[in-house]
Amino acid sequence: MLISRHAELRRRTGTCCTAGEVVRFMVGFTDEVLRNRLGQEDGYGSEDVTVVDPVMGTGTFLISIIDHVAKSLSLKYGSTLKSGLLRELSGRLVGWEKQTGPYAVAELRVHHAFRSHDADITRRPPRLLVADTLDDPAFEHHLGFMHEAIARHRRTANKIKADEKVMVAIGDPSYLRGARQSGVGRCTTEGNPNGQGPILAFLSFLRLSVRTVRRPDAVVAA
Repeated sequence: MLISRHAELRRRTGTCCTAGEVVRFMVGFTDEVLRNRLGQEDGYGSEDVTVVDPVMGTGTFLISIIDHVAKSLSLKYGSTLKSGLLRELSGRLVGWEKQTGPYAVAELRVHHAFRSHDADITRRPPRLLVADTLDDPAFEHHLGFMHEAIARHRRTANKIKADEKVMVAIGDPSYLRGARQSGVGRCTTEGNPNGQGPILAFLSFLRLSVRTVRRPDAVVAA
């Protein structure tokens, strides 16, 4: 809707739509890297692989990963074991989205994707959070009682940024004009004189993603 009817709002928020073919290629290519370069036999399905989509939108990348893993597990282990292994994947999927509208859609779509593969994720749901990827993880959020739920999401996201061993960061980051003037991504760019121009938020996303994975055997796909 933003793309077709609200061009100005789309521009201001950096909202974009990634073609399904592109998403499937990126997901499949990253899975190959995990298997062939990083020694993860089941790709995304391996227990060591935690995945973050730092610009989740409506959840397209995460859904593609769920479907990709479901197909791989079904071929390797059969449909009976597939559902149980998908439940394990759920707890290793992380998505951040700062707009509540796309976040709500992502929640619905991602949970539906698991249900379509008969995976009950009630006890270990994916960590989908209303949060800004470029927030400084050292900053403590207090938004008042009325907005405590969102503040809690942001604190959880920042804890993941600071502490968790993430192996894959994948997504389609947007860019914002005037990002430097508005302070977007300051925690990842201060001291870097090259972080200028309309792709600042994209560069900040890459820097933040590299900081988030914090391990040599990791993949950043954008």
